[in-house]
Amino acid sequence: MTLTLKVLIVEPSKIRTVTLVEFERLGSYDPALSFPEYAGKRQPAALAVVETDVFAGCTIRHIDYILLPFDTEGRLRQDELDRAKWLAVNSLSMPFSTSEPEAEGGAYLLRSRCRKDFLWSPSSSEAQEVETAALGT
Repeated sequence: MTLTLKVLIVEPSKIRTVTLVEFERLGSYDPALSFPEYAGKRQPAALAVVETDVFAGCTIRHIDYILLPFDTEGRLRQDELDRAKWLAVNSLSMPFSTSEPEAEGGAYLLRSRCRKDFLWSPSSSEAQEVETAALGT
């Protein structure tokens, strides 16, 4: 059994598969890699955990539907990714320190802000396309 993480960027007409190496390079501001077509956007994407077994084939274990924040040059905005992590962790309990005004309202408001800014819900056809792309069929 092998678990693999697949990064899939969802476009209106297709699903773009991004390797983990490319995804890491986007986040580390590698000057040789950018996606200018996503510059300045929060692009819908899916992170799919796929299990491959010699006997059972491929199975999707989990999919997260996220919005990837791109900067003006088409690279991932690290400050926004850090903010998403902070919101996700602190929505489970009260934050220790923050500049987020929602923190005053508690974990519920932090979860709401995280969903609004960094998550998306696919339509049934989009979900099916993501699953098909994740399985590579």
